[in-house]
Amino acid sequence: MDISEGTYYIKTAAINPTRTDYPARYLDLSWSCKDEPTCKTQMWTLGSTTSNNKWIIKNAGLPLVGGYTIASKANSKFLACGSDNGEVPWVEKREERLTHFWRPYQEWKVKKIKTDSYGNAVYKIYNMATGKYLDVKDDCVGEKGCKVQVWSVKDNDTQEWYFVKAN
Repeated sequence: MDISEGTYYIKTAAINPTRTDYPARYLDLSWSCKDEPTCKTQMWTLGSTTSNNKWIIKNAGLPLVGGYTIASKANSKFLACGSDNGEVPWVEKREERLTHFWRPYQEWKVKKIKTDSYGNAVYKIYNMATGKYLDVKDDCVGEKGCKVQVWSVKDNDTQEWYFVKAN
């Protein structure tokens, strides 16, 4: 396993931790739609209510394949995505949408790719059904509400993530 099961904040590595002009940005469930059947994701700072920034990582139960589910702590719905570059990932009930194969759009690989200069593990997250990577849109990475999308593999930090343990 590349990461232990648990509850995490998922922070973009696209913002250097030493920058003071942009605070860290985290994968966030949009609060305005958290009670809807599906809800979009975005990047945001940690606020006073952090449940929409917390994600529960669990093994998907396929030991040979090694996938994980990523569920929002705010509404217990699962991160899912489409297959086109630029699509915004959303959350929905477990296995509402299956591919024509056995893999749901809700299963992800979490792969450690390196250790940064501060000793922190850096990961890539990609969807097992589509092969697309979780990605922060390049032109707004430091802004609240920045678009999270899925994209084919890139060799830059917009597809790199830190997992920070949360309670």
